[in-house]
Amino acid sequence: MFIAEVSCPTLYFPEASSINFRRSVRYGFGCLRVGLTYRLAKMGLHASPLLAHPPASVVPSGEKR
Repeated sequence: MFIAEVSCPTLYFPEASSINFRRSVRYGFGCLRVGLTYRLAKMGLHASPLLAHPPASVVPSGEKR
C-alpha cells in the first residue's frame, strides 16, 4: 500500500489563503499524528479505530462491485 499526494496547479496570492499560522500548525501536527498512528498500526504496536476498516467506498484492486 502506498500513500501519495496528487498535485494540482495552484496559484498563491494573499487573498487566496484563509488559514492563519496557528491553524496551519495545528493542521501540520494533525497530519503528523495520523501518519504516526498509521505507522504504529502497521508495526502492530497500536490498534487504531481510525484504521480498523477501509471506508465503504474503497474497493480493493481486482474486485468488482
